[in-house]
Amino acid sequence: MVVRKTGRFLLNPWTILLSVVVGTAIGLINDSLARQLAPFGNLYLNLLKMSVTPILISAIAVSVGRLIHSRSNQINAGRVLFILLLGLVLCSLMGAVVGMAFDPGKETRAALGGFINQSPYKPDLEISLAEPYVPSGEKAGLVSFLSHIVPANIFSALNEGQNLKVLFTSILMGIALGALPKRKSEPLLVILDAVYQSFGKLIQWFMYLLPFGLLAMLADQVSQIGFRVIEAMMGFIVAAMVCFLFMWAVSVLIIWHRSHSGLLFSIHALQETLLISLSTRSSVAAIPSALSGMRNNLRFNAQGVDLLVPLSISVCRFGNVLYFALCTQFVAHLYQSSLSLGGMAMIIGGSIFAGMATAGSSSGIVSLSMLEMVLTPLGLPAEAVLVLFFAVDSLVDPARTVGTVYASCAATALITDLEQPGEA
Repeated sequence: MVVRKTGRFLLNPWTILLSVVVGTAIGLINDSLARQLAPFGNLYLNLLKMSVTPILISAIAVSVGRLIHSRSNQINAGRVLFILLLGLVLCSLMGAVVGMAFDPGKETRAALGGFINQSPYKPDLEISLAEPYVPSGEKAGLVSFLSHIVPANIFSALNEGQNLKVLFTSILMGIALGALPKRKSEPLLVILDAVYQSFGKLIQWFMYLLPFGLLAMLADQVSQIGFRVIEAMMGFIVAAMVCFLFMWAVSVLIIWHRSHSGLLFSIHALQETLLISLSTRSSVAAIPSALSGMRNNLRFNAQGVDLLVPLSISVCRFGNVLYFALCTQFVAHLYQSSLSLGGMAMIIGGSIFAGMATAGSSSGIVSLSMLEMVLTPLGLPAEAVLVLFFAVDSLVDPARTVGTVYASCAATALITDLEQPGEA
């Protein structure tokens, strides 16, 4: 009884809110304590990530294998491609359109130019936001993206946390298992399903440590944010937050409509997913919780959920796509570069490819380097301005992660149906 009450207390939203307040306060007033707490926050994040790869492999392989075995195919490939592609285009378009409305202004340009030139991350030459930029001519493209998909060594991909390559291998393994006679493949599918269930149980246990892990991570993140650059970038930050809040709200409405449940219940069903996304800033770490919420709470078809949630979170990266389009428009305004209709099309298409190319990146800062895929073809500087986005990433990244995870859940809800009575 005491253990059960303690568990309910640790998972209570008010307890989580208290940990957020305390962690933020420590980050603001005591840098030394925040740095001491940082290893505990990293340890908690590693505990969550430890369970992600086994869940990713087992959920994908089992769902693909049993989908092929099933005579009543629950998922239409054309519908999957259409909804995911439509979601990517809409996210990119929203980022580009919203970005057009935010002109930094002359004073902000001067402040940001000074920050770039004083930053330890700046390039070896001084940057002037009043002068045109001449691109180097180096371009990233589709081949670069495809090179992130096929692993030369799956064990190396597992060791380095290259989740897109792991995902690709899991899909192929599931197809191969589905191609075998059911009597031969079913024993392995049962084992993989047990792996999925056991690591899902571990995630449930780790959630009881969320208040402590969240406090430690927030203290470290808040202590690292530079308030001078935040003030100069405030217009951009507000634009990003508005976009991700809108993305979250639309996703919740879609899930509510498709689940045929109450609005508050739909929000509560993925509450754990929201907390993990915000606290860890890792969409991959949120996969187990998203699977559980969509399957067990909202009762969407388990086979479809197990396939589509990891696939869309790992590959589509809706939040990154929107963010890259918004960043590109911000940089264009910063350099007073007017973009034609063709330039807008390049932003939309380039942001989609750049966002998808971030699949498998464990760090938000590493993901931001893919912004070069959009900026360089437009003649906009990449190395010079990335430092601006690095500086505010700790603030924006949690909302971007929520956007990716919830948009993926909404896409899954649009593609798959609810579990029918009697289905396992």
